[in-house]
Parts: sequence; C-alpha cells; structure tokens
Amino acid sequence: MSTTRQYQYDKDGLPILSFLESASLTWIIIRMPFVLLWKAVASNFSKSAKPTNRVVFEASSRHVLGNVSIQQLQRISGTSTAAYLAWAKQANQQPVIESLEGGTKLFWMGDKNADFVLLYCHGGGFVGPLCDFQCKFSEIVATEFAKKSNGATLAVAALDYSLIPHTFPTQLLELSTAIQHILAQGTSPNHLFLAGESAGANIITQLLSHHLHPHPSLPSPTSLSAPITGTLLFSPWCALEPAGASTHTNTDKDLVTADTLAMWGRAYRVQLPDSQLPYVDCTTAPRETWYSGVQALTRRVLVTAGDDEVLRDDVLSLADMLSAAHEDVRVEVQPGGVHVDMIFDVAAKSKTLSPVTAMVVDWLVETAGAQKS
Repeated sequence: MSTTRQYQYDKDGLPILSFLESASLTWIIIRMPFVLLWKAVASNFSKSAKPTNRVVFEASSRHVLGNVSIQQLQRISGTSTAAYLAWAKQANQQPVIESLEGGTKLFWMGDKNADFVLLYCHGGGFVGPLCDFQCKFSEIVATEFAKKSNGATLAVAALDYSLIPHTFPTQLLELSTAIQHILAQGTSPNHLFLAGESAGANIITQLLSHHLHPHPSLPSPTSLSAPITGTLLFSPWCALEPAGASTHTNTDKDLVTADTLAMWGRAYRVQLPDSQLPYVDCTTAPRETWYSGVQALTRRVLVTAGDDEVLRDDVLSLADMLSAAHEDVRVEVQPGGVHVDMIFDVAAKSKTLSPVTAMVVDWLVETAGAQKS
C-alpha cells in the first residue's frame, strides 16, 4: 500500500477522501490563482524564452504536484476513460474502446486497420490517468505521420493500465496482454511501435527487462516472430528516486520535483524485494549487461529528455545502457525542455508544433520506411 491507512474507492476506482483531505485539497486549489499570477508577472521580467501560457501551465503543474497526496491527485484527475471520451468528442471521433483479458482496456485513436500501430503507455507517475492532452498529442503524431509518409497510416492504441495502489508486475502484465492482443489481431511486430512517456516508458523498460531476464514468478515473455519495429521512450522515469546531478541543478526548473517523483517511486516499489528492483529502476541494474540482447527485441530506439528536467542525467544513463547493447539508439535532449516537454506543449495549447514532436514524427516515418519519395 502507498499510505498508512486503507482507502475506500468509488465505482470509478477513485479514492474516497476524508474531510480533512478534501479541505486541504480545496485550500491548495484556492491558492493556485495567486501562484499563477505571480509567475505570469515574474515571467515578464525574466529572460525566459517561454510564452506565458507555458509559464503558467508549468507553475500550475508544479503547485499541484508538489502539494497534493497521491490519493488527492487521483481524486481530482478522474479516469482514463473520461479523458479519452472527452478527447473523442472534441476531435469528433467515434470512440473505440477494447476490453482486454484481465480487465484493462485499449483506447484507439485512428483506424485500427492502419498500416502501423503505436501502442502508447501514458505518463503520470503510476498515479495519474490518461489525460485528454495526451490523446491530442497522439492524434497530432498520427496526423503528421500520414502527411509525411508515402501513403502509410498510423493508429495509436493507448493502454489503460492500473495505477497505484497496484504495483509491479501488474502494469508489465497488462502491457504484455495488450501486445499479445494487437499481434493476434494481425499486426506484425515489424509494424508495431511501442511508445511511453515517464512512467509509461518505465513499463516498456520493464517489458524489455522481462524478455531479457525472465522473471521466475511471471508468465514467459510474449514470443515475437520478429523485432518490434521501434521503441520510443519520452523522458523515461528510469530512477524511481532520482539521484543524478540534474536532480539538484534542475530542481527549480522542472514542473515536477525530485521529491515528488521519489514519493511516487516509494509508493510504487513498496514491498518489492531489492532483487527485483532492476525491473523497475535501471539505476539498480548491472550497467554493462542488463540490456544485452535488446537488439533482437526492437529494431530502433529513440530516447528523449529535457535539458531542464530533474531526470535528465538518469535518462542519459539509461540511454548509455541501451546504446551499449544496441547499435541504433538515438538520444535527443531538448534545450530548455522540462519533463516530457513536447506533450506539455500540447497541454498548454501552444499554437505551433514542437521541434521535438516534428523529430519524433520524422523518426517514426523513417523507421516505418514510409518516407515520401
């Protein structure tokens, strides 16, 4: 369990807060306009190149994430299903939700019969659900892919994985089930991408680790007839309690602090034996050998980080571990970028396409071999 007391949950799976927790949450929300006003005014006198909408969004995120408990955050965040349906309504898309064995779901964005499928694991510290802006980001990527490809199409399937208090290996098993389902529907591994941001990227590295070092208490890894065509890790949360130098140098720059990540990380790894930590935290794994053989699992790997995020150095450490075992690992560090910066660009309703988003699309098109001639 992630707290010292047992929580009850409503029919939507959201924790029921006590009176004091609700009052505390109300006070945090009441204070927010003053925090945002101060940041907006201060940004006009600073040398920040970020537009006001980004400054305000990052300030609001930092204020909320740094002050609420896990259960308070889950209560105000709602559910993945609600977020997906809100996106579908806004995008004028027919929602397509598939229920999988074990109770999890896939939320589809685009035609399920597209040429390529991108199986997406959202971020949120194993605490927060899928958000509508993450669906919007997926929509943008699929749309831009179609524009730049030679007639090829891409559909995104977002995995509705379990959140805390559910911990390892629940999410790994859910991702494995989703891959088996998509392959059984006729998508071949060389037409499948895996993409994850933050905690979602952690689940993907759990999957890679289980394939390379099968967990003795879990079902055997899914058999692949060929390597998955590409794996994308956006600001992967690879250190549950961040320890790199950037933890200190970027503590006042990022929208999520190292302390917040560590709190979520402790809740996720609770009761996990130290011997199993490498599956969820690569900083505890043997650096030189842990990912040996990964090239047989995925043809290409893309890792992104923000230069101003607290996880930057831990992400680069993961990238080095992957590069030691794979000849095609691309690493992109965004100058001035925070945690999963390009996705939060969408959340802040920025008007232009992030350069990193454009790079991601180009990488997908190139990896798919679908470039326009």
